[in-house]
Amino acid sequence: MIAGLCFSRHVPNGEDTNIYVMQTDGSGVVQLTRLKGFAGVPAFSPDNTLIAFQWRETSNFDDDKKWRICVMHADGSDLQVITSGEANDQVPNWSPDGTRLMFYSDRTGRNQIYTMSGAGGDVRRLMNTLSDDTAASWSPDGMRIVFTSDHNGNSEIYSADASGGNVRRLTFTRETKRMAVWSPNGRLLAFASEKGGRSDIYLVRADGSGLVSLTHPAQ
Repeated sequence: MIAGLCFSRHVPNGEDTNIYVMQTDGSGVVQLTRLKGFAGVPAFSPDNTLIAFQWRETSNFDDDKKWRICVMHADGSDLQVITSGEANDQVPNWSPDGTRLMFYSDRTGRNQIYTMSGAGGDVRRLMNTLSDDTAASWSPDGMRIVFTSDHNGNSEIYSADASGGNVRRLTFTRETKRMAVWSPNGRLLAFASEKGGRSDIYLVRADGSGLVSLTHPAQ
C-alpha cells in the first residue's frame, strides 16, 4: 500500500487500540498492528517506509505498564519495540533525514526531550530543565525544534535550536497547549489549545507572532 494517512483506532466493544493506515480519500483502510493495549501517535518516516508509534501493554491507564516506542515497516511488518526500562517513552517524531527519533521520557523523574537512532540506540537528552518538556518535533529543515513545556507554570509552546539552545517561548495565554506541528515550509505552527472543556486549533508563525484560531475565530 502507498503511504497515506496513519492513525489509531479503538474498535467498538473491544479493549485494544491499534494502528491503521488509509488513503487520503478515506478508502483502503488497513489494520497494521494487532497489539494488546493501546498503540497510538503514529508517525511516518520522511521516506514513508517506516512508522514509529507509542504503545502501552494495556488500555487501563490506572496500572503501572510503561509507554514504549515502537518502529515497524509501513505495511506493519517487522515490528520492533525499541525502548525499555522503568520510564515512559512517548510521542516519537522523525528527524527530516529519517535517521533519528525525537521523543519525551520521564526517565529523570520529569518529562524531558530526548533523541535516539531510528533503531533505538544512541539515546541523548536534548535539554535539562526543571520543567516538564513534551511533544517535540524538528522543523522541516532540521535546524529548530518546537515543543510543549510548563516552564512558566502553564502549558505553552516553545521553540529551540536543534541542539537544545536558544529556547524561545512562542505562546502567552492561559489555556493549555498541546503538541505543535510544523507547516511544510517551516513558517507556521499549528497546535491544539484547551479552554473550558473546549479544544480548538490555532495557527501561529514560527516566531510566535500572528496567533489566530482556526476553529473558533470569534474568540
